Amino acid sequence: MRYRQPSDYIELSHTADVGIEVAGQDLGELYARVALGMAQLMSGGGPVEPQQEQRLVAEGESRSALLVDLCRQVLDQFFVGRRLLAEIELDQLSETRIEARGWFGPFDPDAHAEGVDIKAVTYGGAAVEPAGEGWRARLIFDI
Repeated sequence: MRYRQPSDYIELSHTADVGIEVAGQDLGELYARVALGMAQLMSGGGPVEPQQEQRLVAEGESRSALLVDLCRQVLDQFFVGRRLLAEIELDQLSETRIEARGWFGPFDPDAHAEGVDIKAVTYGGAAVEPAGEGWRARLIFDI
């Protein structure tokens, strides 16, 4: 399933950083919505038109490590090409690996002026855990 912005998230207050909390029915939806939520923070809610497809591969020894690596892949696209994630589709998901396709659009300083300047995705505070009949994740970003 392909997920698109906007994606629901709760912004968390954190000393000198910013964080998000996201819910999903399954792990695939959860990972996708966290990546989109991070991109939404960066865009300030401004529109991002998907223009370029990019393969994303994340690896980790835990669910939270997978989440951190996926979001680092998305952040790398911003640093390298000034592109923001607009849509994402997970092709494969295992306990230690995510293979996905992301559709990215250009960063526009005017449309995205209210965005958060994320410098890094951190392990501190990262969590992926069952919540009722679904999953919940928290992730903190250095700004």
